[in-house]
Amino acid sequence: MTTVTKYILKEYLPTFFVAFLFFFIIFVINHILYYIKPLFEKAIPLDIIGMMFVTAFPLFTILSLPFGIMLATLMTMGRFSTDNEIVAFRSLGFNIMKIFRPIFITGALVSIFAIWIYDSVYPKSSIKQRETLRKISQIKPTIDFKSKMIKRYSEKTLFTDEVKDTSINGLIIIDGENQDRIITAKSAEITSPEDRSGTIELKMNQTMIQLENKDRPNEFNYGYSDNTYYYINYFNFNKSVVDDANFLRTFEIFQRVLKHHNLYAKELEKKIQRQIKAKESARNIYSLTNKYTSSSIHSKMSDLDNQLDTVMNNKPRKQDKSMLNNYKVDLYNKFALPLACFIFAIFAAPIGIFSKRAGFSIGFILGVFLCAFYWFAYYGGQILGRKSIMMPFLAMFGPNLIFLVIGIICLIQRLRE
Repeated sequence: MTTVTKYILKEYLPTFFVAFLFFFIIFVINHILYYIKPLFEKAIPLDIIGMMFVTAFPLFTILSLPFGIMLATLMTMGRFSTDNEIVAFRSLGFNIMKIFRPIFITGALVSIFAIWIYDSVYPKSSIKQRETLRKISQIKPTIDFKSKMIKRYSEKTLFTDEVKDTSINGLIIIDGENQDRIITAKSAEITSPEDRSGTIELKMNQTMIQLENKDRPNEFNYGYSDNTYYYINYFNFNKSVVDDANFLRTFEIFQRVLKHHNLYAKELEKKIQRQIKAKESARNIYSLTNKYTSSSIHSKMSDLDNQLDTVMNNKPRKQDKSMLNNYKVDLYNKFALPLACFIFAIFAAPIGIFSKRAGFSIGFILGVFLCAFYWFAYYGGQILGRKSIMMPFLAMFGPNLIFLVIGIICLIQRLRE
């Protein structure tokens, strides 16, 4: 390594380490504030609480690495610009790319490291976190129940009135999974059965069950019972820990994308075939009208109407499209955040030396603002992608592309000076 490369890295790497720790600690504190109160209120053992936080560290690392690169690059380049060291480098004959090269290489190496963590370490930590949550559900099955709560999961909705330790006073369950039914109970006891791992048992007292009468629409059957047992799968109930993609590696998610893409393509193909048949029927009617009586033409038109109704009603299942979009978002997400490390290095290096008065403080403020902008754009894109409002690729890589284009424009401008 040349002397100038060593000098830049000596300034840059400690700043990057401090910036990384800054964001890492913010994510840890946010995690603590979110979980610590309910965990301590339910008297969960400290070793299990500790495991909850340790298993989240790989995710915090992935989130902190690109923001650390952004902040460190802006602060380092700002300090060089303020102290006129950029002018000194260039007066000695160093090209601006030679000054930026160590930072670009560091960003690329950090991106590769982040991809490895996201692909190999994070799925294992997510599995371990799920096991920890299963232990918590066995120790305190009431951890996710609160007074005046409305909880939706799968096709079920729970309404609770007053929750005290392991009991609920006033409970309504709307279950539309297998058969539409409403279950009400005056009270319920919450337990974790030993013979059903990862399951919450509700022993409901003085219950009424209302079932839809399939033979007679808009009519219902009623049933009453002193005791009714209702079981809830903990990982279906707590959606925050059920995302399958957390437990899968990149290749496994790619396989699921292909599977759901094929299912969706088959549904589209069926619809196209129905459209072709309907068009052929229409042509036959209009080309052979002389061979039919008015009644037979009317019959043929009725058949055509039925075919058109079938075409319009038999759309590709929303579930197939939704699952395909979700897995595409998960697949692109495996690369969006890690690649942001390299993109942020390209973006922040020329931006950091635009102002000779930048310094550490301005670089820090600007870096935090840009990281916040990317954070909201990143999660906003995730939501839009999962709801099929935006293409999954653009939803996940859109923020990266914005920063990359601006960074390249600024870099070209700096190279022309």
